[in-house]
Amino acid sequence: MEEKCPVCRGTGWNVTVRNGIEFAERCQCVQTQRKCDLMQQARIPKRYAECSFDNFKLEHWPDESIQKAKRQVEYFVHAYPAVESGILLMGPPGTGKTHLAVAAIKSLIDQKEVGCVFYDFRDLLKTLQNSYAKEADISELDVLQPVLTVEVLLLDELGASKISSWVQDTLAHILNYRYNEKLSTIITSNWMDEEMKDTSGWLDKQEETLDKRIGYRLRSRLYEMCETVQIQPACLDYRKILHAKNKNRVAHLL
Repeated sequence: MEEKCPVCRGTGWNVTVRNGIEFAERCQCVQTQRKCDLMQQARIPKRYAECSFDNFKLEHWPDESIQKAKRQVEYFVHAYPAVESGILLMGPPGTGKTHLAVAAIKSLIDQKEVGCVFYDFRDLLKTLQNSYAKEADISELDVLQPVLTVEVLLLDELGASKISSWVQDTLAHILNYRYNEKLSTIITSNWMDEEMKDTSGWLDKQEETLDKRIGYRLRSRLYEMCETVQIQPACLDYRKILHAKNKNRVAHLL
């Protein structure tokens, strides 16, 4: 049996008396429940469930570009909804882009009760493809509706799937709809722009840049709807650092 709130006894309202007059106010439990509902609807993967700004450890990445990226994402959350554009976090793998993006939507839910949805770009495309099957339980509209209309969309790993006319059309539909409706979008991508070349030579190892992965027209649209936050290619891969630490720990135990 579900326990009722001891304050409002399950009514959702708290009656208070001020100057001899009774006032009915929304109980705190309503706000708490709404935040829980929004967090469940956000589809945040278990891998990133504990991500926050507080546990984003800058000592792992001494590079100034990552410190600047964290400040820019935190400012977006602080300023929301008085923001002109979303955020495109662009940089090498293992530099905390998804961590920062998830921390942003969790903070928006907790601090401002903003509806948010997380979608891995590849998973979104796969889910859409599966909806076309005759035996599918959901339709394309069922999949796209929350992606199109949610107040803040987190689209992770943009450009991870190879481009095709169908992928371009699908992505264009999503981005154009959200742009026209002035809905904020947070995007992460391992694929970078040509001008991000640096002395590390990391970008030279890439076969393509972001505009070639998603098409120049869509990259141009992102310039309009998202502020590009660049993490420099010279930054270290935290996954490699963590792997080395675990390896040394195991070796020490043997």
